[in-house]
Amino acid sequence: MTEAEAAALVFRLLGARMRSRYELQQALARRGCSDAVGAAVLDDLESRGYVDDAKLAREYCEYRLRDRPLGRVRLERELHKRGLAPLVVSGALEQVFASTDVPGLALEAARSHLAKLQDQPPETARRRLWGFLQRRGFDSDTIRSVVDRLMPPTDAS
Repeated sequence: MTEAEAAALVFRLLGARMRSRYELQQALARRGCSDAVGAAVLDDLESRGYVDDAKLAREYCEYRLRDRPLGRVRLERELHKRGLAPLVVSGALEQVFASTDVPGLALEAARSHLAKLQDQPPETARRRLWGFLQRRGFDSDTIRSVVDRLMPPTDAS
């Protein structure tokens, strides 16, 4: 694959959505592009601002928090899956979560899920709500405060 063909492929992929350098490298490799050609194309596009992992990480975090409230742990895991460097991930998370009301996000997510638990016994509903928030990536202190606020513990718990 020539550099022109590789660049055309990268632009086509970036036209659909932002992608990390790692994702683009993988796509080029799957299509038979040599490592040298792929690196040269990605280096050029990175220097011109078309490939920007830090921007991708920030925008992805902001989008995910708007679209579907998630905790820091889950977002971190999703960013690492995209092949982003740990330093890029931690920087984006620090920046986004500095201005985010995490307990408010958890409360919003819990309220949306609570309707599905109305038919459950109280202890089962508490346990399932806790698990739901945990899978969303919220920390245990935040989960405890939200669950206790929405479903106060009974004497039996």
